[in-house]
Amino acid sequence: MLYPKQNEIVRLWHSKSLAHKYPSYLTDTARTDRFLTSRIRIKLDAVVNNCELSELAPTLSRLVLWQVVPEIAVNLPSTQNMDVKAAMAGEVIAVADFPPF
Repeated sequence: MLYPKQNEIVRLWHSKSLAHKYPSYLTDTARTDRFLTSRIRIKLDAVVNNCELSELAPTLSRLVLWQVVPEIAVNLPSTQNMDVKAAMAGEVIAVADFPPF
């Protein structure tokens, strides 16, 4: 509602073999060797005002149902020049914690 057509909500999965390290290895890709967690990622487009987002993030987190743990992230465009000299495939996501204090 706050950022129409500028967001995506994805469910997060965790490796079964690394379950003892939960929630360190979260991913948004479902596989048979992963289990579905109670966590979600709210991915916002890079055009969203980060200053405004840092003020709203605590409120957004409280609006989610109590049994779901939200993670608010800014989805950076994958075409951005990162000056990395390696072959890789993936999606760049900036994750930040915006505590109220």
